[in-house]
Amino acid sequence: MVHHFYIWTNIKYFNGTWDAPDVNFIAQMGAGAVALFFMTTGFVFYPRILNGWKSTSWITVYITRVFRILPLTLLSVILITAVIYYRAGGTFNATYAYAAAHWLSGFGEPDLLGYTDSGRINAYVLWSLWYEWVFYIAVLPLSAIAMDIVKNRRLPSWTLPVALLCLAFASRIFSKVFNHDLEFLRMLPLFGVGMLAYEIQARENLKNLLCSRMCSVIAVGCLVIAMTATRNPYGISLPLFGIFFICVAAGNNVWGLLDTRPAGVLGEISFSIYLLHGIVIDVLFVDANSWMSKLGFAEANLTLCAVSLIVVAVSSLSFLLVEKRAIAIGKAVARSWDGRKLRLSAHELDVAP
Repeated sequence: MVHHFYIWTNIKYFNGTWDAPDVNFIAQMGAGAVALFFMTTGFVFYPRILNGWKSTSWITVYITRVFRILPLTLLSVILITAVIYYRAGGTFNATYAYAAAHWLSGFGEPDLLGYTDSGRINAYVLWSLWYEWVFYIAVLPLSAIAMDIVKNRRLPSWTLPVALLCLAFASRIFSKVFNHDLEFLRMLPLFGVGMLAYEIQARENLKNLLCSRMCSVIAVGCLVIAMTATRNPYGISLPLFGIFFICVAAGNNVWGLLDTRPAGVLGEISFSIYLLHGIVIDVLFVDANSWMSKLGFAEANLTLCAVSLIVVAVSSLSFLLVEKRAIAIGKAVARSWDGRKLRLSAHELDVAP
């Protein structure tokens, strides 16, 4: 949110363009935050990889993912469509449906209702969801198959995330040598770090070490260096972000800060904040432009406090009314599917010769 607010103030007061901020720390508030988000995905879904291909109910995995992601994404598209219709009108036709489908999948953000740069209304944030879907559809099942092979060969399970990291870095080097850079190869090591973090936190001696006060200092130090010395998390700063993430994943609460109730609330509504904060900021700088124009640069930055409160309030409502309910429905549908499958399996055993 701070990252995109900075971009907007740069555009308004200094005739800037929609580019990453020139201040490393502010730039990393965007790119670095998304990197930690991808690491979290690798961490959260690694248990399914450990289960292997045959022991995982893939239908239930995808049912819960669809209900977790699509309802809130749909809400954001509806809100953005409403903003566009209020500003310029438009016609709801096949072209709109085609563009909206791209938004919902995260594949792209083409103009809605003919409104130029429609994606700016949500700060173009849906690009990361596309890579999430790539992870779920390709990386996750392939990693589960690879884990079955690792277990059959009686290799330690950590072999897989280490191999994935090696493969990802080798692929990136290969792509640079042949000048054919694939953006997903930049994201792949982030998922690998999350998987490795799960392996590390599962070992009690390492977990206790990483939760120490000394490691709190190291973790925060790595995060500060990564965010102030570099502009993105994909190169030399990746190990620094990785160290911070691994410490937190092991249970390091950074002197109690991450165990506070506000931190927990922000964690619950973080997906809503991610998808909706851009809309609030865009409305402020576009629809309330006449009011913003009366403010100087310093005064405009003070409005970030009010924006933060509005974003948290809106995100809390969307979590309670949409996210939480959709998650519960997804779990219920998944349980129903699993129950149906178990009944079918029992029936097959009953009729077997």
